Amino acid sequence: MTRHGPTPSALRAALAAAALSLAVHAVVPAGAAGQAAPPLRIGLSVGAEHFASSNPIWTSWWRLAATAQRRFDRGALVLETSDHRRFGRWDAALRTDGYLDLWPGSYGSLRVQVAPGALVIPRADLAAELFQGFSGWEASVAYRHMAFAADNVNVLGLSLARYVGAWYLQATGNGVPGSAGEPWALSLVGRVRRYLREPDDLVELTAGTGREVVVLGGGTFDLRTTRTVAARFQTYPWPHMGFSAGSTYTTYEGVPHRIGLDLGLLRRF
Repeated sequence: MTRHGPTPSALRAALAAAALSLAVHAVVPAGAAGQAAPPLRIGLSVGAEHFASSNPIWTSWWRLAATAQRRFDRGALVLETSDHRRFGRWDAALRTDGYLDLWPGSYGSLRVQVAPGALVIPRADLAAELFQGFSGWEASVAYRHMAFAADNVNVLGLSLARYVGAWYLQATGNGVPGSAGEPWALSLVGRVRRYLREPDDLVELTAGTGREVVVLGGGTFDLRTTRTVAARFQTYPWPHMGFSAGSTYTTYEGVPHRIGLDLGLLRRF
């Protein structure tokens, strides 16, 4: 059922928990800096994406999420509840991410997101990735399965990254297997991250191009040629409180261009 209420569930949960706002939640890879990260973080995130179109079907997309992250000796666990508004409809999702150190220089991640009855996001989004470090480099192999209302899609990924002082450089290639004689849909993403005073303070630039999954509404999707650039900044000017800001610009084949903005505050313990 389409929900039109002014206060989605993720926003209600976040406001009831505390006045925290808008988070970028990412586990800082081991070795990025010599400081240990606080064991607990909670936050609230909001993002808006506007389409360059006057067609009423392409109204702005919104995303609200409440997040909790707990670090352990050998990994971390993230829990998130989120609401997504696309094509005039709100869909809710619940997600958990787990990160675990495996053998020396290696760690793995597992993500499970469920959104029962969703039409504008996948009803199930499952992902696993294995990382291995060697001589200052880090490589990974990934698999992602998205179950939409109308069909399923599988994505395979490979990445190679390197730390150079306070810099983190990464290149990622993704592929969607072809079907019925069609070729694979391939995309490439480059990321440059600069750590600042501590691991939680950073600035990041991302650019990507290739054929990717584009949600078209009604539980349907298509593979379209896309080009994306993004920037993100995160800092903790106070010991336990910080903020983040991000923006994106994406062009699509046959779909209006999209501009996104994300702002926020973070709370760590």
